[in-house]
Amino acid sequence: MLRWSCVCVLSCSRINVFDVGLYGGTLFVISLQKFFLHTLTQILTFKPQLKVSDAVGMQWKWSFAKTCPLLTSLYRKLFVLFSVEELMAHLQQVLETHEVNWQHILSCVSTLLVCHAQAQHSLKDLLTRLLSNAFEAYDLESMITAFLLARQASLEGPAVFMSYTEWYKLSFGNASSYHGNSKKSLVFLLKFLSDLVPFEPPQYLKVHVLHPPYVLTKYRPFLLEYVSLAKTRLADLKVSIEEMGLYEDLSGTGAPAQPQCQAQQDVEKAVSLFEKTGRIPANVMEASIFRRPYFMSRFLPALLTPRLLPSKPDPRMSFIESLRNADKIPGSVYTAYVQGCQKEERQLEGGHVEVEVILSTEPLEELKARLKEMTSLLSGGVKEGDVSAHLALLSETLKSLLGETNELPTETAMKLDVDAPSSETLLTKLTNIILKSFCQNLMDASRKNPPQSQGNWASLFVKMLYGHRQLLQSLLTRLWNLLCHQGSSLSAGHVLGLSAFVVHLHESQAVAPLVDLGSLSPRLCPFAEAVSGSLLCNTEETMTFCLRFCIAAVSYGLCRCASSSVEDIQAYVPKGLFRKLLYLVPRLAAEMRTGTLGEGEESVWAVLRDPCSSWKSSALALWKHPNFQKLQQLPDLQLTFQDWLVAELDVQRSTDTLSDAERQEYQQWVCYQQYLPAPLAAGGCAGDLERACVAIMNAIVDHSIRSIGPDGHSEGLEPSKFSGTCYTDILTRLQEMVYDMELMRSKRLALGVMRDEDHFLFRVISERLATIPDRESLSGQLAQQQELFILTRIITSLPPAVLVRARHKGRMATLNCEPFFEFVNGQQVHHFSKVSPAYPSFAKCSYFF
Repeated sequence: MLRWSCVCVLSCSRINVFDVGLYGGTLFVISLQKFFLHTLTQILTFKPQLKVSDAVGMQWKWSFAKTCPLLTSLYRKLFVLFSVEELMAHLQQVLETHEVNWQHILSCVSTLLVCHAQAQHSLKDLLTRLLSNAFEAYDLESMITAFLLARQASLEGPAVFMSYTEWYKLSFGNASSYHGNSKKSLVFLLKFLSDLVPFEPPQYLKVHVLHPPYVLTKYRPFLLEYVSLAKTRLADLKVSIEEMGLYEDLSGTGAPAQPQCQAQQDVEKAVSLFEKTGRIPANVMEASIFRRPYFMSRFLPALLTPRLLPSKPDPRMSFIESLRNADKIPGSVYTAYVQGCQKEERQLEGGHVEVEVILSTEPLEELKARLKEMTSLLSGGVKEGDVSAHLALLSETLKSLLGETNELPTETAMKLDVDAPSSETLLTKLTNIILKSFCQNLMDASRKNPPQSQGNWASLFVKMLYGHRQLLQSLLTRLWNLLCHQGSSLSAGHVLGLSAFVVHLHESQAVAPLVDLGSLSPRLCPFAEAVSGSLLCNTEETMTFCLRFCIAAVSYGLCRCASSSVEDIQAYVPKGLFRKLLYLVPRLAAEMRTGTLGEGEESVWAVLRDPCSSWKSSALALWKHPNFQKLQQLPDLQLTFQDWLVAELDVQRSTDTLSDAERQEYQQWVCYQQYLPAPLAAGGCAGDLERACVAIMNAIVDHSIRSIGPDGHSEGLEPSKFSGTCYTDILTRLQEMVYDMELMRSKRLALGVMRDEDHFLFRVISERLATIPDRESLSGQLAQQQELFILTRIITSLPPAVLVRARHKGRMATLNCEPFFEFVNGQQVHHFSKVSPAYPSFAKCSYFF
């Protein structure tokens, strides 16, 4: 009778009877729990007509977003009176004692995972128990249950559960896996996988073929037998092994990815690896020999797509040239590529660039409706489960809109083409709509509550986007351009919203792909780190925006983390943005240099949101925050003297916020009061003037080398090159410190408390020249000449006493010229004579006097 009533409830939409609030204490909670558990059991076992083989092939249709809304609503009402652990225990009991309806079981699991953040950990524990029992008792029921539950969880995307590929590799990919202790366990696993082959969707077969379970060498024939069977099945399904990507991330979310999309991802990964190693990746070389159809028909066309070539060869161009030199690109194919690139260039010069405009009004309106519903949900103060459920529906809408099939995050770095011209495509429209919606929702939520009281909607929103790689790539590119090129034009609301978005990208960076900025960054890194490294702080305009953004991001992060644990706080505060604050705030606000502000209880968020407050009041409130002061004590978050010098040398004097007198006062305070007495562990000089001078000298040389133009000509070293930066200011600080050091040396020599030693300058020169690799080659010799030009310019600006010193022997004093002449005759003559052999050594000596 109850089974019939359940059907009536669903068909007639009468599920209000399961609203706990209707009973208002008239029934005991235990009675309600028994009734709800009984109802849930009846639903999970209602008409168990589908076999396990049916579930294996059809479960991708039973995700949360694709399940009937009435059924998911009923599940959620039945979940209210129970903890996640109790629900998982009941689910396991039903699976062990009843014949079940697999569609209801799996849709119930999806609903529980989406609506309860704690369910992920409980499911992992359940999967562990099932697999342990399966291999201990060789129980097929436990085995198939574990596989179905893991696959179902992976359908909900990376914000909810790990991908099926990752779970399969963790469970069976190493020697300590469940099957690794005996031959019998391995045979049990392979027999189970072989029995599944006739019913498996191709995506799962791909996972098993490309990520096979760990086996000992002597048992490898058993594995090869399964792999052969799986490949035969893939061939029957007309899924060619040759069409598999080189770095394909496989899961069971619907149909396979289009070969063109996968080939593009393979190209990105291969270029990224080539840039890192300087060699053609082994996967590419193997594919060119053993998987030639895929290499020729998919990989090369994706790599050789005509484009506007940069003036300086980028990693992609270098990779193509390396493949061509290795005879991996046919001459006709390369010629067609060159002609296509030339055509793109001609079109640009003629002003006839064709921009693809994809307008799809209906789907965009559907997305806007979903986002509007989410705004309504958030304004109503709903539970976290409601937000998670809505985000699952929003994710499904995005999949439909973008035509995605298998868009789970991969280990492939995400290349951000930040120099590409923007175009009015569907992806661009989606990106702007999503960013605008996020910023608006954050502003609306912040009007009512501080970040720690807003729930996890923002974090879940960002994690949901990880499941849409193409959209995420466009979104991060847009975000980078907004922050690094259009920052000064952003309103306070945009700054606040975008800073929160970056904080949540940082918070969830464990599951986020690394980004590749090409020539702008030498290595792959998380997005928050890439942004903090790209934000300029060299003019009044860039400093002001960078300060606004960093204050907003760090304030949001500190308020978002309710814990006082330093480890937890760091998860919400990007290191690069924190260090920029340590540089900018004392520079632009003299009152912050006293170090006597103490702690304050003033709400950082309230001051930040106040439209009448200035950045100084926000910075002051932030500086007094107890957790901010805790972070300042951490060695890896401190701004070292070397970091400060790098930033200060790039400042443009003509557009600096500080006047010349203010800048001199600030720099002297930093050098003498902040870093000179600071301990080494805090990035200081421990009271050692010589250490400070060495740091300044090295920073000036490194800055000079970075400032040389791409042509590498020595005119980049002329003083006029640095007239616009703080090069001369920092050189003046070096002169002051060297003078102070010489005075102290003279006093100590007079008192007899110091022995006569060579000057540190010649030690610095020797150490720097010794670190140049391959010094006998032409490039090494040019690098040495370059260093000597720069070092010579620095030391000629210092007092002569640092070059030629008086040596005291008793009452007699003689000039100690040996180190100086050794430098001139041993270094300058040796290297400069190769530039101009006729240049006499006495002329080089006279250069110093």
